[in-house]
Amino acid sequence: MKRIQPKQGRGAGPRRLCRRADLQIHPLADGCVVYQPDQERVHFLNLTAAAVLELCDGRHDAASLEAAMVVAVGAQGPRRKLTGGAVQQLIEAGLVTVAGGATA
Repeated sequence: MKRIQPKQGRGAGPRRLCRRADLQIHPLADGCVVYQPDQERVHFLNLTAAAVLELCDGRHDAASLEAAMVVAVGAQGPRRKLTGGAVQQLIEAGLVTVAGGATA
C-alpha cells in the first residue's frame, strides 16, 4: 500500500484530506454505513475507517491525521499502518479526496 505524503518544495503546502460533502453517513455501534449517492453505492466501515473518515475534514494532512488517531483511539505501532491503509482505501473508494499543496 502506498503511504500518502505531503509534497514538499517551493509553493507546496500540506495536502489536506477531505471527505466528500455529498456523503450520507449513518453511525453504527461498530463503525458506520456511508451512502455515496453519485455512485449509488453503500460502504460499511469498521471503527477505524469510520474514525479516519470523520477526521478527513479538510484540516488534516496524512501526518496530522495519524497524530489525531493516536489521540482519538490510541492507534500506535501496527494500528498506524491500519490508519494509512484506511486513508488509501477511502481515497480509492472515492469517499475522500486530497486537496491543496502542489498541483501534479
